Amino acid sequence: MLFRTLPGLLLLLFLPAFGLAQPPPPRVLLFPDPGFRGEPLVLHAGESIDNLHYHRQSNRKRWNDSISSIRFDGPVRLVVYADAQFKGERLELRRDQSDLTQQPHGPSKLESWDDRISSLKVEWLDAGPGTPDGRPAEFRNQREADRAIRAAFQDLLGREPDYDGLQNYRRRLLDQGWSEARLRATLRDSHEFRSRDFDAVVRKVFQEILARDPDPSGLATYRERLKEGWSENDLRAELRRSDEAKDRLAREIVTRAYRELLGRDPDPSGLETYTGFIRKKGWTDQRVRETLKASDEYRNRPKT
Repeated sequence: MLFRTLPGLLLLLFLPAFGLAQPPPPRVLLFPDPGFRGEPLVLHAGESIDNLHYHRQSNRKRWNDSISSIRFDGPVRLVVYADAQFKGERLELRRDQSDLTQQPHGPSKLESWDDRISSLKVEWLDAGPGTPDGRPAEFRNQREADRAIRAAFQDLLGREPDYDGLQNYRRRLLDQGWSEARLRATLRDSHEFRSRDFDAVVRKVFQEILARDPDPSGLATYRERLKEGWSENDLRAELRRSDEAKDRLAREIVTRAYRELLGRDPDPSGLETYTGFIRKKGWTDQRVRETLKASDEYRNRPKT
């Protein structure tokens, strides 16, 4: 009997050597729409793209400045850049990003990384120790766990975790293998979360993003979404996607450029022209500034 089973045992031992039993390499999936929607661009650990301008989606649209959400599949680190050839502002990511409007971009932090990525690298990341049931751990060390706990408390409860809470959830994440999703679900089920003044949260975020109070309909709508488990960042992302927020951001970009380069507020015609270029043609803050610097007014301005 042992002799008859020996060939089978030897085959199982040698399968990994022939690559038949190797797990798939870790990867990232980059999506053109928020919420991991659309056909993704898939990159594996060790791969990079120095210019997304030359990569197209199935609809022929270029991937440059077209990434809105990112999903991680395995232990990898993604480094994204605002410009081609791995230049410009950079951002390092290790976890899913359902909406890149939640990642501030630029010196003023008024813009986001949504539709701003021009080159990227996918780097190997050693997996942490396994969880009690044998799954890879989501958090490799205390620093990562504490960052996730603080973010969850701020998003869902609007405060920093107290000492006992931090210690408790740190043990659950590192020793019991809790995921970030389970942590957030637990906080959503707490009495503190259900007792929050959601109207105050909605008003605060409206003032932050739109510089106004919500109308009664908007207040009621977003109050219910927060009760259902939306975080403050979810609400911020939703408002940032609105035409009102995009118009306000574009006007802020133009006004700031005029003040810093020409020393004055934009005239109505200039404000509408450059706001339209940002909204309809995808102009960046840098392009607005370059155009103003090429103007006669800028070249003839008094020297200080």
